[in-house]
Amino acid sequence: MNDSGTFGFEALEEISRDELTRALFLRLAALRRAGAVPSFISALERDPDVADDVKGSLAEIARDGELLEAVEDYCRKTDRLH
Repeated sequence: MNDSGTFGFEALEEISRDELTRALFLRLAALRRAGAVPSFISALERDPDVADDVKGSLAEIARDGELLEAVEDYCRKTDRLH
């Protein structure tokens, strides 16, 4: 399991506090756990309605298992505190 401190408290806090960003990261984490990142990236690359720079950023995040695990862990821990 990853130490969420690796990514910085401020970054994790910012991600966890914005509902849309949080939902995006947690969905990407779920896709990663399910082994569905390759099919997600393939569908993303074919989608003409998504800008290329957004595609690149989403693909980069989806491939970063350590970041997604840290966000998921941080959200789980902070949910228990609230």
